[in-house]
This record gives sequence, structure tokens and C-alpha cells, in this order.
Amino acid sequence: MRPPVRQGVRAWPAIGLVVAAAVVAACGSSSTPSSDLPAESSPPASAPVASATPPVSQSANPTLPPPSISAPPASPSAPATPASACAGNDDNRDFFASFAEAVEWDVYCPTLPDGWFVENGTYRLSGGAWMEIIYRGPGGARFGLSEGAFCRDDGDCVPDGTDVGAAAFGDREGTLVAAADGSWAITVDRGHDPSWLATGSGLDEAAFRAHAAALALVGG
Repeated sequence: MRPPVRQGVRAWPAIGLVVAAAVVAACGSSSTPSSDLPAESSPPASAPVASATPPVSQSANPTLPPPSISAPPASPSAPATPASACAGNDDNRDFFASFAEAVEWDVYCPTLPDGWFVENGTYRLSGGAWMEIIYRGPGGARFGLSEGAFCRDDGDCVPDGTDVGAAAFGDREGTLVAAADGSWAITVDRGHDPSWLATGSGLDEAAFRAHAAALALVGG
């Protein structure tokens, strides 16, 4: 449903690893927003506890926490933050919080129930900031978010389909698109920079609408 990732932007690893952000060379604009995040890299992925310990790539950025294999619950005594509601583990929430501080537009994260894990994604800060993330859920269902200047080609990057009316994207109102393959999308500020897009497959309309409406505003 999403356009292919361009060369130089690294895709997230397959589910089963929890990987902290790795620094890669920034391209595009030479100015990079002040942030602990590298200009172009892959946020940490969340995964269930594995029966065997897989290899974990180490972060080249000493300002980010080391990767962890398990996805422990957040401490009940931890203070609430705008990213506290984000699905996944603490590394995932830290990524969303740091990314939101590095960009000037609103950043949203999913608040999915148990059984959903980060499958892959990419982000970039220089030359037009953007972020893309895909979660995999029960039965192979998927829910994805694209935010910022993610439409890097000439097209509008919204799946082909039929506009079927208004739908909530967190605290924003978007347009629901029903694709011919049975998948769904909600687009906000289509054709603009920044813009926001939620996509879903393996979900009925009610479930997709509910996940999109529950998106949490992290900041911007």
C-alpha cells in the first residue's frame, strides 16, 4: 500500500528484534533539526519475548538507550508523558517523544491493544522530515502511519480507492478511502506538506476507524 522505500533509507528489521535507532548519513538539506535522533535511520521495533535470544544490532548513537529483546511494561510509577499512550515498549515511546521534539508538525502514534507489534518503518529529519511505521496484529492484520513529507514521489501516495466520507484521525478529521483490495486508508491534508495517512489491512471498517480515531497526539 505504501510506495517503496528509497535507497539510503533503511527499513526496520523483521519482527522478533527490538532495535534502537542507528545513525546513517543524512541527505537532502544540510540543516538538521536539533535532536537526539540521527538525521536518517530506523526507530526501535517492538516484539514479543522470544524463546531464544536473537542477535541485536547495537546503536551507534550513545544518547539513546541500548536495545532490549523483551518488551517490558512501563513502570506504573513512571510519570505520564504525551507519548505514554503509544503502543509498544518504552523504546518505541521514547522514539515518538524524541521525533516529535525534532519536527514542527503534529506527530501521532497508535494506541493499539495487546497483540500488536512494530513490524517495520523508517524516518528522516533532513531535507523534509517524515516518518512511516507499520504494526502487525492478530491474524496478520496491519495498521500503518505515514506522517510529514512522506510522499516523496510525484503521486499523492494515497492508495487508490473510493472516498467514502469523513473519518477521525486522532483529533483531526480526514477522508476514509476504501481500496479495491479490501484495505483502508484515512488521509488528512492530502497533497500538502505535512500530511498524515493511516492505512489498514486485515481489518473491517469499524476496527480500522476505531484504531485511527484512537491515535494519540505526541506533540509537534
